[in-house]
Amino acid sequence: MHFQKCKKNNKLHFHKCKMEALLAKSEALARKTPMSFSRYLLKDINWNNRLIGIKGARGTGKTVLMLQRLRALGLPATQAAYFSLDDLFFTQTPFSPLLEQFYREGGKVVFLDEVHKYPGWAREVKNLHDFYPDLQIVFTGSSIIDLAKEEGDLESKGPAIRIARAFLSRVPACFRHTTFRPHPF
Repeated sequence: MHFQKCKKNNKLHFHKCKMEALLAKSEALARKTPMSFSRYLLKDINWNNRLIGIKGARGTGKTVLMLQRLRALGLPATQAAYFSLDDLFFTQTPFSPLLEQFYREGGKVVFLDEVHKYPGWAREVKNLHDFYPDLQIVFTGSSIIDLAKEEGDLESKGPAIRIARAFLSRVPACFRHTTFRPHPF
């Protein structure tokens, strides 16, 4: 595991070490994300919003969508990064202090995946949004029930985009020439 090399005897070094490991993961994932095709929402989303929530069922391409956007930005991981909140690391470590450090060190855009796996995520995202006006936050979640319970305070902060269309990679070949339209919610 990347964090085994981080020693807890020096708290500042420990947090810097953890951040470096997470940024290395982010960079590797973005680099490996295919750009030969793009998710249908990539061009439809207004990426200028400071807070963007992307909801959808498991396997609909939310993660790939975020990683494609991250890669398209062309920024170093110190300025734009992807963090999956279902990473084992975040089961024992709150993400807010880490994102505050990311921001202080020049972070501009953060992509948070699987927020529904993290208890109290909406409060932390709202605080980050309120206290760091130069930080853009894009988040995804799959569990509609968990998202609905948490996101009340965020509804006025930014758009929530629902992914409702099947992606061609998940559709049997006999249906690939069929037009799929998003279902209105």
